[in-house]
This record gives sequence, C-alpha cells and structure tokens, in this order.
Amino acid sequence: MAKSAKRNGVGGGFLFEISTPIGFSVRCTAAYWEFIATQKHPVMAGQEREVEQTLGNPDEVRRSRTANDVFLFYRGGPLRWIC
Repeated sequence: MAKSAKRNGVGGGFLFEISTPIGFSVRCTAAYWEFIATQKHPVMAGQEREVEQTLGNPDEVRRSRTANDVFLFYRGGPLRWIC
C-alpha cells in the first residue's frame, strides 16, 4: 500500500484515497467499490488492496484512447494484470 493511502473513517469515509505517481489522488467510497465489485467488474471483488497498489505504484500508465482525461494504471499481478 502506498504511504499516502487513507482508510475508511479518515478523509470523509473513503474506502481508500491514494496519490498517483502522475500527480493526482484517486478516492473510492465503500459504496462505489461495492458497485464495481458486484455490477461492473465482479472479478475485482476482494481486490481493493491490489487496486490501491496499482494506482500508487503502477508498472505502466496509459491515456485512454476514447477519453483524453482518463488514465489507465496497469500492474502485473500473480495471476493477471490489474488495470
């Protein structure tokens, strides 16, 4: 976990808040993570810490091809890449 991560109860009830190496922070509430893990990307359930590590210390960062203001953070995991 990056040293700038915050846990629920700190920083407005976020599940996590992490500084990225490209100069901005990413915040995620418990409610939004629940949506991600149950509706949007169920394969990510239980992978909160891996997502934090990916945002804070990615192997690669790419700009989205379809949205110029969206960045994709990649990190190799034991079984697959996390984006």
